[in-house]
Amino acid sequence: MAGQRIDVMELRQLIQLKQKKQSNRHIAAALGVSRNTVNNYVNTFKEHGFSSAAFLCLADGILP
Repeated sequence: MAGQRIDVMELRQLIQLKQKKQSNRHIAAALGVSRNTVNNYVNTFKEHGFSSAAFLCLADGILP
């Protein structure tokens, strides 16, 4: 599904699963989204230099 977005709770879960060294395929299945959606989020984090630990500390209201 093109242009798929996930909510903040799913985004936090994505980061937690990535920290546990889960594959993007596994994360996609766990969240019920496409692997490309997970790839896009992971690549966006890398491009903008987001640290997963810092992200998990952010308040929900700060995130889009």
